Amino acid sequence: MGSSVRRWLIALGVGFLILFTLFVVNQIAQLAALAERVSPALGQFTLWTLVALCALCLFVPLYLVLRLPRTLVPPVSETDPGFPCYLQQLRQRLRRNPHLHQPELDTREQIEAALAELGEKADEVTRQTALQVLVSTAVLQNGSLDALAVLVAQSRMVYRIATIYYQRPGLLELVRLYSNVAACTFLARQLEDIDLAEFVQPLISVGLTSAVGSAVPGTARVVSLATESLLQGSANAFLTLRVGVIAKGYCGSVVLPSRPAVIRSATLQATKMIPSLVREASKQVGSALAKALRGRVVEGGAGVVRKVSEAIKGAAGEVSKGASQAAAGVWSKVRRGRKQQYKVDRKQDEGQ
Repeated sequence: MGSSVRRWLIALGVGFLILFTLFVVNQIAQLAALAERVSPALGQFTLWTLVALCALCLFVPLYLVLRLPRTLVPPVSETDPGFPCYLQQLRQRLRRNPHLHQPELDTREQIEAALAELGEKADEVTRQTALQVLVSTAVLQNGSLDALAVLVAQSRMVYRIATIYYQRPGLLELVRLYSNVAACTFLARQLEDIDLAEFVQPLISVGLTSAVGSAVPGTARVVSLATESLLQGSANAFLTLRVGVIAKGYCGSVVLPSRPAVIRSATLQATKMIPSLVREASKQVGSALAKALRGRVVEGGAGVVRKVSEAIKGAAGEVSKGASQAAAGVWSKVRRGRKQQYKVDRKQDEGQ
């Protein structure tokens, strides 16, 4: 069954390649004929330029693929007859690895120590990627786009881990690594019985409350929403950690590891790594929230002060206006009283 499917796939690939070649040749011929109508020399120049570009696009990728180091397939066990040969090839590859600082790789212990050193670098890459996934998926909340973003981040992380171990991984090595990681991740999802929220949520709440609650009082609702978002992001970060540990397990083993053993090891290591990651992410998100809330409070306080000042100015204006009107009324009454008194005095003088 498998051989027949392979034959069909090869036949389809060859047929597609033939059709694509005919299409490219037809397009080149049409462009050359169009240029030849303008000038025969321009037609020849266009033809050979397009042929050279097509040859460049064909042979450069082929050359890069052929330059890749030979794929190393680890044996099933140490008792395999090909294990000493594989160990020698692995030793030669490790000696060319720029990430290693250990010059001697003569013994089995030295090889395992070199792989452990590369494993620490792979753990750092895994941790950085998981932290980015946690914060981005918790803060942005893109919905269905989060799954695509997590998939892209995990694929890039697996490739970076492969380059740490292989420097320039071959195509077959990448295909084998990605297929093993995908199979282990799918199987781990089916067998997973861990309650992540049980031990992650207290860490998130403590981190956010210490960062936000102490800075701005009365922000319980904000902390609750941020906790829920970080809890969703921590699930994606946990999956990312496990994918990275699975990739490290396949890249850093001298024999082909057992799939259940890789899954158990990945789950245990991811469980140990997630608390510190959640604390750091909670501090980052909490600091950002506290800064934003402080700005809102300052802006709100400034607005209140401005409104109170305007109200005071308005009241003062009304008071001064009223006082002016009252003073003007009193003065007019005084003037009227003086005029009336003057008229009375004048009449008395005339009578006398």
